[in-house]
This record gives sequence, structure tokens and C-alpha cells, in this order.
Amino acid sequence: MVLGSLEGEVPFKPELAEAFHKTEYKLDYSQDINAWLLSHIVLIIPVMSVIYLYDFNLAKVSKDSARWKQAVAVMDEGFRVLSTLGLPVNPASLVNGAKKHPALLAQGLRLVQKLPFLKLIDGSFSEIAALYQAFEPLMQQAHLSTPVWDDFKQQTMRKYARWSKA
Repeated sequence: MVLGSLEGEVPFKPELAEAFHKTEYKLDYSQDINAWLLSHIVLIIPVMSVIYLYDFNLAKVSKDSARWKQAVAVMDEGFRVLSTLGLPVNPASLVNGAKKHPALLAQGLRLVQKLPFLKLIDGSFSEIAALYQAFEPLMQQAHLSTPVWDDFKQQTMRKYARWSKA
């Protein structure tokens, strides 16, 4: 479990250690939780958008390799936004995967959809819509062309708008 504070050290580390000492969870304290959270947004938005576009049908999701390649291109554009703004990507291996090995990363994401634990995902797309909105100021500040991100966002938000009105 990744933890951190936006202002210095986590002040209640001993309480967390006590609460989790008999569990299998490893507590990982990030020195730059903001970078970790922003990087996580760039990863989660396309993954959950693909799943949403397929109405959470993981069997169908896992078969669409073209859509997963597009999702990796979305990640790459998101990581470029962070980089342009001087924000580190955490973990940095995500950038390498999206930039240097996009087909491999897409294949990995596609295969992960077949894992049984993903059936436990419960939520609504409103959370992802909020992440798109939260990331928008960074996109504007970076002044980069992000055509794949923009197209992906438009597709998912169009579907979300139809669903929200129903």
C-alpha cells in the first residue's frame, strides 16, 4: 500500500504500523505522494475507460488488443504532460513501458483483464470522470497536443453523458 503526505512525513506512521502489523500488507511510504497520485491517474484513466467502454465485460475487454494499444498511447501522452511540467512519474518504469514497449504493455494490460480478482472491481465511471476533470488543468498548463487522450476522453465522456441522462 502506497502512502504519503503532501506536507512532509506522515505524522501517524506508528499507528499505521500497529494497525497493519499482523496483515500481509506492506506499507510503502512515497517521498513524493503527489507524483505517485498523478502517475496513478495517468495509469487508471485509460485502463478503467477501456473497461467502461465495454460495460465492465472483462471477457470482451481482454479480446480488444487495438483498444489496449490506444490505452497505452493515452498513458504515454499523460506521462508527457507530467514530464513537460517537471513532475516525476512514479514509478518511472511506467514511462519506459509506455514509450519503449507499448505493444508489450498493451498485451500485459489485456491479459490482466483475465485475472479473477478484477471481477471484484466495483464502482462507477463517475470516479474516472472526476479524474479526467482533475487532470485537465495540467493538460492545459502543459500546452501539448494530446490527440489520443482527447479522443479517448471524448469517447468515454460521451458514453457517460448518455448514461447519466438515462
